[in-house]
Amino acid sequence: MENYTDPLLDACAITLMHRIRDKYIHQQQQLVIPCLLLEEKLIYSHIILVQHNPHPPLTQLPPIKQLIVDFVQKANQIAMQSLERGDNNDLKRYDQLLSKSISLLMLPNINDYVGDASLVTKLKILSFNNLSCLYKQKKKYGVAMRTIDFAVKLEEEMLKTQLSEQKYDIIPTFLNKAAVYS
Repeated sequence: MENYTDPLLDACAITLMHRIRDKYIHQQQQLVIPCLLLEEKLIYSHIILVQHNPHPPLTQLPPIKQLIVDFVQKANQIAMQSLERGDNNDLKRYDQLLSKSISLLMLPNINDYVGDASLVTKLKILSFNNLSCLYKQKKKYGVAMRTIDFAVKLEEEMLKTQLSEQKYDIIPTFLNKAAVYS
């Protein structure tokens, strides 16, 4: 990162990446995963740019919070749709997609970019829940249990800190846990 010199050039590169992604989205629906992987690169580029320049010239781009939330939600949606279709041939690919989502959410300063710790926790819970379903499908029951247990732990921590704020339904995670046991 020491060679970082021109934030305007980086902002232009990110803008170009957004345009390429938008073109993929509008022209090629079958290229959803490559488009998501491009979005992941955009998010990390955004983060690096912001780390080196707190006020980068990115006025025409969506806020990084929205990029992160959209990426995580799309990755989870695609992985779960593949499970519903019984698409077991590409389980490794969807496992990697969810792992990328989780890696992003586990960044130490992710709350700074999303601005809502509760939302980050909910996205982690969603991702770990879905990852446990993939592991169950792959017959990796021990890993599935550890993954779902981590989701339960996150939910319990969130419930302790948000007792008076809003209702949160922990039942789906326990249903997933029961499914792994079965």
